[in-house]
Amino acid sequence: MSSAPIPAPASAPLGMPFTRLYLQPAAPLSDSAPFRIRLGSYAQEHLKAEHGDLATFLRVEGGLKLSHTGYWRYDQFFETAALPDILNAITFVYRYLMGKHATRLRFVNVSPFEDMAVAWRQFVHRVLSEQSIGYIVDALCGVHFQVDAEFQRNQASVLRGLGHPRYAAVKAALENALGHLDAQPVDSKSAVRSAFEAMEILARLMVPQAQNLNRRMIDTHLKPQMVAGVIEPTDLAMMGKMLDGFADFVDSIHHYRHGQGVQQPIAPSMDVAVYVLSSAASAVRWLVSVDAKANGIT
Repeated sequence: MSSAPIPAPASAPLGMPFTRLYLQPAAPLSDSAPFRIRLGSYAQEHLKAEHGDLATFLRVEGGLKLSHTGYWRYDQFFETAALPDILNAITFVYRYLMGKHATRLRFVNVSPFEDMAVAWRQFVHRVLSEQSIGYIVDALCGVHFQVDAEFQRNQASVLRGLGHPRYAAVKAALENALGHLDAQPVDSKSAVRSAFEAMEILARLMVPQAQNLNRRMIDTHLKPQMVAGVIEPTDLAMMGKMLDGFADFVDSIHHYRHGQGVQQPIAPSMDVAVYVLSSAASAVRWLVSVDAKANGIT
């Protein structure tokens, strides 16, 4: 006797594999066996015609070595290599395919390699998402840390607001901070230092007579500028407290800016680095809004 199928809950997506629907990790993973197996299986099957030339390219351009046991073992490479090598290989595979595309177009009007490159990038993007791996790929298949969408939007918005030549050095320091966060391996200490540098450059533009950004500079020089023209007592009290908090924030970063008296460098965790960059970007946005008005910049 057959039975009618049991309907899924009304809110549940149809046809979703169980673990991807109900057993997603609370935070993105840095690595996983299914992530590696899926990439290796794709490269083994869908890039088979390019295995030899691609292996040479990976060795020359990336210093990556694949095994050959009668045939190229891309599956073995992706399942056993160190994670940084896997992430580099993702980009080099795409770069190889696009290079073949450009070369092929010199001689014939049709090239399948661009489609292969795009299909690889789209597959990697999907695997990263479906396996909850904490990385994203950009338009050229470069791999970056996936912080979160809100962080990315905030950083992009702040950088757009630093387009005036007066803020060129501030923008460069903030971009350096983001670059250190995207590096392989991540350099969270340099990211924090560059974020501080962005704030310090801006503060010194606003207070030319000051040499360093610290609590004394904020209390003595920056706070009067920031609250100038504020009349309403509640606003004045709130801004005073906010600037006190900004001074605490600045003081806290000095722990990573100066020597720590230990043999091994102590770097902030990724969570701390993301918090510092987010807070620094918010501070820069606020300071720029005041400085731009004072200098007639629209």
